[in-house]
Formats: sequence, C-alpha cells, structure tokens
Amino acid sequence: MSWEGIEKPILGTPRMRRGERVRYVPNHRSFGAFMRSEQMRDVTADVAEDIASRAERTQPSPHAETEHAGATYRVKREAGVAKVAGNIRVRVLVEGSGDGVERAEFGTEGDRRYRTLGSAGAKFGDFRHGEAIQ
Repeated sequence: MSWEGIEKPILGTPRMRRGERVRYVPNHRSFGAFMRSEQMRDVTADVAEDIASRAERTQPSPHAETEHAGATYRVKREAGVAKVAGNIRVRVLVEGSGDGVERAEFGTEGDRRYRTLGSAGAKFGDFRHGEAIQ
C-alpha cells in the first residue's frame, strides 16, 4: 500500500479501558500535516482575498474632499508558516498600500483609527484586537 503524500495512519487497536466500548485516538501528525498543506493554504488564501476586497470597499477617504481612498490591498499567498497557540499553521498575509492605509488602520493624533483591515478580518474569523501571531 502506498502512503505517498499522507501520513501513515495509526495502525492496530487502541487499548480499551474497563467499561469502554469505543476509543478515539487522534492522529496529531497527520492533522498537523494537513494544517500545513497546500489544500489548507488554498482555502486560507480564498478567505484572505475576501478580506482584501472588503477592506478596499470599506476604506475611508484619506481626505475629506475626495470620495474614495487610493488604497489597495493584495494577498501574499506564500507568506510561510505561523505558530498559533503552539501549533504550526500556514500563513497568508493581506498587505495594504496607498494613500491613507496607515492612517485608517492606526489613526493619527487628530484622527481616529478605523481599523479597516482588522474590521474586515473580523467578519471572516476569530480576530481579536491585540492577539499576536508569532
């Protein structure tokens, strides 16, 4: 049997405790490989594209007299891996560039911060302000 491209599953029967009829044994190695796979990167990149699109649509104007911001957001699909809660996961970044991106995200002395990218990301996941990814 060929195991090419997947982790070898746990073979054999797990030891049952007294009174147990069923026992689940997770395959952490195989799940970890899946979480670092191209299949997971594809799904994550799709969501990142949605976040970038929403951030562009909700970007505030950099100046009161203009209607639209000149900001663009792009997805960096191959951004490596990140450690989240001690586990390695694929990393996909959404990067903003253009007039007013930093001001809208972080604010200035006289202007409030809009958190454009953070708000867009919160619509698609579990983003919490101040949470760091290493």
